[in-house]
Amino acid sequence: MAVMVVDELQGFTRETYDQMAEQLIGPLLQSKGFIAHAAGPLGDGWQVTEIWESQEDHDSWFEQNVKPNLPPDATPPKTTVFQIYRVEVK
Repeated sequence: MAVMVVDELQGFTRETYDQMAEQLIGPLLQSKGFIAHAAGPLGDGWQVTEIWESQEDHDSWFEQNVKPNLPPDATPPKTTVFQIYRVEVK
């Protein structure tokens, strides 16, 4: 079942996000199970919301690509996963 994954990244800035996105967005768009990505400021950090065909696809991507590229002093993201029944995109 499709999932929406919301990561809250405390202490992240737009610059930090942009540095990581520069390396990761290209491969992300080619990843098995990837559907959508959105990101923006959230309080004292950054939020990344993605939609994936399955949580397993997301988790594999995160472990292999995102986790190794997080800044060494970064607080681990607070992750919330929601099951998705339907997605509509214009």
